Amino acid sequence: MKEWNKVLLGSIGVLALLFVADRVVGALWEKTYKHSRYGIFHRQEYCLHKSDDNILILGSSRAAHHYVPKIFTDSLRELLQWWKRWTVHLLRIWYSVSIHRKKINFSNCYL
Repeated sequence: MKEWNKVLLGSIGVLALLFVADRVVGALWEKTYKHSRYGIFHRQEYCLHKSDDNILILGSSRAAHHYVPKIFTDSLRELLQWWKRWTVHLLRIWYSVSIHRKKINFSNCYL
């Protein structure tokens, strides 16, 4: 019976030691990660927590250094124009339905 108590107490002690070591190493790693000034950790921290940019380009260094901003602005301008057209169209449908209280069969509507 005493042997089982020693084994049980030893196992609990080892688990407690591992838990404390894990917490200490995790806290040190987090401090290092959050306060890094250079390298990939700094870029990740900036992108995830400090950036207020409208567009983030995620990927390797090729993605970060080899993109053409004009392509993004043109595509986003077209998307915005498309969105404005469809929003106005949907608002007109909603307005006509709310004024006339008609039901629309949306199964016949194709976008």
